Amino acid sequence: TRWLACALLHDIGKLASGLGIPARVLATLFGRATDGAVADWEEQRGLRRRIALYLRHPELGADMIQLAGGRAEVAHWAAAHHDQARLDPLLLPAPVVKALVAADND
Repeated sequence: TRWLACALLHDIGKLASGLGIPARVLATLFGRATDGAVADWEEQRGLRRRIALYLRHPELGADMIQLAGGRAEVAHWAAAHHDQARLDPLLLPAPVVKALVAADND
């Protein structure tokens, strides 16, 4: 069940932004265009702040999982699922990562 939790909760941090699907698309495009350089926007209000929170969803999601008492593997996957170079193979074996990536891309 821990791997299922990884698959189901890896994007939980997106909730912090409060953005709907159209705004998430906009935030994703903006993040790619700016190379994610919007960290100072978290101090702003409105859409800028929400975009900054959305772009930090891996870190925020990992924090949410840890604060809720979730498993280390689940929080780790949430934090690193967009940057697989950060993955700890002791927490997430390669076959599990491969399956989680395939599930996320389908």
